[in-house]
Parts: sequence; structure tokens; C-alpha cells
Amino acid sequence: MSRKANKRVFFNFNNLQRKNENDFQGRIEQNNEEKKKDKDGNNKELNDQKNLFQKTNIISVLLGYLADHADEVKNKKNLISCSNCEGYLNYTSKILGYAEYLNQQEKEQKQTEKQDSDLEDQDSDLEDEEQEDEINEEKEDEKEDEKETEKEQEQEQEKEQEKEKEKEKEEEVFLDKNDLKESDHFWVCEYCHHTNVLKNFSKNLNQNQEMIVDYLIEEAITKNSNQEKETITVFCIDISGSMSQSSKVKDGELDLSKFGKQKQTNHSYYNYSGRGLSRSGYRNQRYTRQSQMQEQPNVQKYVTRLQCLQIAVGNQLEELSRTSPNSKVVIVTFNGEVTIQSNGIDQEIVINPNELDDIEKLKEIGANYNLTQTIQQSSGELIDKLYSLKENGCTALGPGVLVSIAIASQVPGSKVVLCTDGLSNVGYGKFEGLNSKENNQNTVAEQYDSISQYGKKSSIVIDLITLENTDCNIEQIGKLSNLTGGTIDIVKPTQLSTRFTNIMSNPVVATNVSVELLFHTSLYAFDDDDRKVGSRLEKEVGNVTKDLELTFNYGVKENINKKILNLVQGKIPYQIRLNYHKLDGSKWLRTISEHLEVAENFKDALEELDYGLMNQNFMQKAGKFAIKGNIEESSRLLKEQQDFYQGIQKLPTTKENSLQENIKQFDTQSSEWEKVLNKKKSINEKNKKSKIVVRTEDKISSFLFNSINFSQKKKN
Repeated sequence: MSRKANKRVFFNFNNLQRKNENDFQGRIEQNNEEKKKDKDGNNKELNDQKNLFQKTNIISVLLGYLADHADEVKNKKNLISCSNCEGYLNYTSKILGYAEYLNQQEKEQKQTEKQDSDLEDQDSDLEDEEQEDEINEEKEDEKEDEKETEKEQEQEQEKEQEKEKEKEKEEEVFLDKNDLKESDHFWVCEYCHHTNVLKNFSKNLNQNQEMIVDYLIEEAITKNSNQEKETITVFCIDISGSMSQSSKVKDGELDLSKFGKQKQTNHSYYNYSGRGLSRSGYRNQRYTRQSQMQEQPNVQKYVTRLQCLQIAVGNQLEELSRTSPNSKVVIVTFNGEVTIQSNGIDQEIVINPNELDDIEKLKEIGANYNLTQTIQQSSGELIDKLYSLKENGCTALGPGVLVSIAIASQVPGSKVVLCTDGLSNVGYGKFEGLNSKENNQNTVAEQYDSISQYGKKSSIVIDLITLENTDCNIEQIGKLSNLTGGTIDIVKPTQLSTRFTNIMSNPVVATNVSVELLFHTSLYAFDDDDRKVGSRLEKEVGNVTKDLELTFNYGVKENINKKILNLVQGKIPYQIRLNYHKLDGSKWLRTISEHLEVAENFKDALEELDYGLMNQNFMQKAGKFAIKGNIEESSRLLKEQQDFYQGIQKLPTTKENSLQENIKQFDTQSSEWEKVLNKKKSINEKNKKSKIVVRTEDKISSFLFNSINFSQKKKN
């Protein structure tokens, strides 16, 4: 599925568009008049409208829909692609028989000859006028342009090369009749207009009937219908000394009675292995103790950070036991050492402190951990173990995460939930103990890049939760979530339960995901660096959760083969191709074939804008540049978006209330963005002046990382 900020696309006055043969000449005259007006500087209003329109050229891909079945499912052997642009045959493709193709070929050749003749006459007159104007302008501006001549020549050469390449792609291919067979079928690709000869074509097998189609590329190596229910969740928990810090809570703010119940699960009188009280005996005594310890209402209590975390994780263990009984859960704790906690059956492993710097050993320990119990079987012991944890020691965050990733990597699509309140200061990825010189900080940055890449290649998601008024260096550890498709949150300790619930309700739906956009030859795409990349764009995504939505920008080419526009008949096609792995390991290709309507005027074109998608696109683009340190480009995007809303208010619309509401929302967003970018710019300037690295505060880093993965559902 995809969304469009604007359902229409506008071709400016340099491009020829028509609905039928009757208005062909009128369009030529109109375009010539607009060209003259533009050269005289009398068409500023139209240019302003064009610029506004270009900012609405946005398409989003709703990757979370990979969890749903496509409208149609086929085998890869039924997949047919264009031999020129590799666009896939789809439900809108027109397939012609032998006689039909020959008739159409003859008709199009006659039309082309007539149009070429008309265009040559008109273009010849216009070129003479333009050449004369250019000569006069060159004489007047010769002195000013002298320094830029060499640069302009290089740009012209590049443009000419691009034109030649486009002409080669756009040129219609008419096949030699002598090379054709009556049994052949023919498909003129709707994306590049190349003619493909189809041998042994079957409409039922080869042509799709639906817009969204899944193709099975490779079956799972091990077929297991329950594979998706057997993912692993690793709770990677900080139990360092700083987690003992406490804060006040009022009665009812947290479910402390639930925490209190678990405090009564003392091993001296209770053990799931069969010693002491039975489960039923334990429950009776537990509830008796609970009733005896009821607190008076409105009494303030102190709770530690770890206690808040225990409540949050404990709730999730119980919930997973009910909703996903076949899934598996591991608790990994880290302080001055890293421990894989026992669930009563699977063994507890305490990693030797001497091995906390050995990245390969840490991976090996986690990857080889034998996890046999489902959450339904182990929830009691895990909850018991969870509430027995105590705070002490340092913070071996890096080693703890590495082991957690390695455990989760045993099943693609698994999840690591990391919760910490401080800087890593032990083992691989430690921050404290290093000086702030640039070379040392770069080494740590490379280590977290390495951990993040390991998580991504392992097809797992890492969600990061840190606590307010703490310093964890999200600028670096945030990469863990950003690269693996996870979330980043800074919350109050008392909000941990709510945030854990939100995280666990956003599961992984697909892994090894890549997105490919194929536009019609009249359009071009922009990459992540906002550069034009032609009509085709590929992007590696990795893991996808059900709320993930990515946005992409496209533009309209200035010099389009006018014959091509005659073939699209008012609709500009594009295709989204998603390569992905399901959680059972099978490989799939999903094709989504859609189109944009050609706009006839600005009023109609701007009437159905999706302002929310435009804001989302801005946040994703600006966030990517800011994280890379390119504050100037982020600021430019912010200014562009502000100018867009100022300009759009000048145009008539029937949806004034909706427009004003979105302007108000963006004003709030832009104010926050200006503060963030100013702070980030100040940090960059300090870093340039000194070899001492000034880190970005966690709130800013979290804001920027979350902007990249922003969606309307999350409302981060």
C-alpha cells in the first residue's frame, strides 16, 4: 500500500500534454505563449504555483502492510519484466496480439510523423526567437558570466549526456514485421514504452488481476507454520547502582500492589521446582500476604528506577504468556558483569568480566545459548527471578546488548528491548574512562556502528528506552534502534509500563526488506541525499514493524519527449517493488502498481493535499541530514516547508479549515525544530573549534532519530 501527498502530477509549460488530437495545436500555441511570458518575467505567479506544486510530489510506502496478504499471490515463474527498464507486467498492462500490434504500429507511425512535422515547424520559429534573445543577453552579460563559463559548459555537457540517455530510453521501438510470429504477443511497457515480445504468453498465468501482488521467490528452508509465534524477546536490563535512585509516587500511579505481591515470592518458602509450597499453596499464601499489607489510600511511596522497570517487564511477561504462549523470552541483565538469567530450566550464565571486551566471544555465548522453554512454561520462574534482582555495580551496556542480539538472532524477526539509565563504562563500547579527544570518540562510534550492523544483519529489532534526567549518549546508542527499525524513548520511570506496552504491540512483520521505486520515464526520483537519481530508486530498509511508513520524493523532468506524454493518456504510472523475507524464512516480492493523474490546473491539483504526509516527509528528510551533521540542509528544508504553507494560503481552497489546522500543527513542529537545529548547530561549531568532542544531549538525539521513523500512528 502507498499514500500520495498529491494524487496528481503537473507538467510545466515546457512539456506538451494533450487529451486528444483536436486540442493538440491549441496546446502548442498555449505553451509558446507561456514560454514568451516566462522569458519576459511576466509569469511569476505561474512559477510560484509550479514551485508549490513540486513540493507536493511525495509518495509513501506503508511497509507495515507486509503483514497482510496481498490481493493476489503468484509464483515467480509467472513474473514478466520489461527487457529495458525491468518494470513488471501488471493489471494495467495492455497486451496485444499479432494483428493488433501491427495495426497499432502503423497508426502510431502516422501520428508520430504528423506530430513531428508540426512540432518541428513550431519549435523552429521559437528557436529562432530564442537564439536571437540569447545572443543579445550574452552580449550584455558577457563580463559577468566570464568567470562562470567553464562551469556552465561542464553543466551543459552533463545535461546533453543525460538527454541522450533519456532519448535512448524514451524512443519507441518499432519491431521489424519479418521478425514477428503470429503466435507472439506484444507488451509496450507503460513505464519506458519499450516494446516487449512475449513468447508463450498466458493471460491467466502471466498478467495480474489486482493492484497488489505477491510473488513467492523462495520457499522457507524449514517449513514451520508456528514460526511466527516462536520469536524471541530479550529484555536487556540495566541493574547498575544508578538504578537504585528513587522518586516519589502517589498511590494509584503505579500498580504497586502487583509489585508487592511479587516481593512476597521469597525463595525460603516458595520454589517452582517442587520444593516448599505448591503453586496453589503459594498463591493462597501470596494473596493472604497481599491483603495483610494493603496500603492506606493517598499515601506517598518511594520507588526506585529498577522497581519501575520490574513492574513494566513483569506486566509484559504475563501478557506474553497469555497472548503469545509459544514465544520465548530471555532476561539479560548488565552491571559490572553480564548475566543471562535462568528461567528455571535453561541455565544461568554469568559472563567472565575478562571477556566483556571480546566481541566475538560475546556473540558466540549468545548465539549458542540453548533456549528450550516457551514463555508459557517459564513465566513463573522468570517473574520470580525478575523481582529478585538488585542494583549494584557499573554499566556493561555494550556487552549486554551484544549478547542479547546474539540470542535474538537465533530467530529472525525477534526483538531486543534495552532499558538503561547511564553511560556504558565497562567492556566493549564503554564511554566513561575515555578522554574526550576526537580519535577516542571515533573509536567508540565505530563500535556502536558495528553493533548496529550486527543487529540489522541478524534481522532483529532493538527498542531503546532511557530515563529522564539521565545521560546515556543516545547520539551513539540510538544507532542500535535507528538501523534496526526500532524505537527510541526517554520516559519517566513511572511511565515505563505504558511505553513497554506500546513497544510490544508493534511487532516485526518482515525482515531483509528493500524498496524499489520505478517511475514513468517523465519523472525522476530523489535519493536520501536529495539528489536526482533518474526514474528508478532502490533503498535497503532491513527490518519492518507494523507501524513503519517511509516517504519518497520525485520530480518532473524538464525536457520530455513529447511523443511519450501522448501515450500516457492522462495517467502517469509508477510501481513499488518490495523484496522481503517473511518470519518463516520464505522470500517474497510484492509489486504495487499505481498511477498519478495529470493535473489540468492548479486549483484542482492542490485541492486534495495530504498535509500530514507532507509534514512526515519533511521530518524524515530533515532528521536524516541533521543526524549526519548537515544542519544547513535541515534548516533549508525547514524554510522550504514554512514557505510552502505561506504560499498555499494565497491560493483559493474549499478546505480552509483543514489547511489552517495543519498550518497550526506545523507551526508547533517548526518551533521545536528550530530549537533543536540551533542547539545542534552550536554543538557543531564547538566541535570545529576544539579537538574535544562535545556530545549532543539525549533529548536532541532522540528527537532526530525518532523524526526519521515518524509516522502518524506513533505521533512521536
